[in-house]
Amino acid sequence: KKQEDGFINSVLRARATGDYEIIKSTNSKIYTELFHLDKYKINIGKYVSIAGGCKFMLSGNHDYKNVTTYLPFDTEYDPSDFIFSNGDINIGNDVWIGHAATIMSGVTIGHGAIIATDAIVTKDVEPYTIIGGSPAKPIKKRFDDETIKDLLDIKWWDVEESILLENKDLLFSHDVK
Repeated sequence: KKQEDGFINSVLRARATGDYEIIKSTNSKIYTELFHLDKYKINIGKYVSIAGGCKFMLSGNHDYKNVTTYLPFDTEYDPSDFIFSNGDINIGNDVWIGHAATIMSGVTIGHGAIIATDAIVTKDVEPYTIIGGSPAKPIKKRFDDETIKDLLDIKWWDVEESILLENKDLLFSHDVK
């Protein structure tokens, strides 16, 4: 972590597995104000892939309801009165976040979702939905509704890792049934 322009900046390239292992590498970043550092967080599910260059905006929102969105001129103000967050970022299980995507505070990304490269995610993402664009919008569902319901009921990500390894040919096949 390092402070950069008033934000806390953490470098990460993450893949969360069944035991919540995080692999660090390239240049994805988490942005939050110092006074929000311990208040808001990113909750990452199991078997999540986060590509490089992603941005997670945990806070830094200016109050658009004021006459001006500019911050007060003097140093006598409490910044937490003028800069806020929409809440935690929640990332479900089996999610893939593509290169350089931006995820805004308060967003929940459902299980099995795919976030396209360069997407700007400002709203919740339904499970097993592929989204993209700026702002991100649904492109299509990965599977039909019945299959999505079955996958959500099965919760394969909660199965013991040794059983998943024994059945990896099923997990990595195109035959979802």
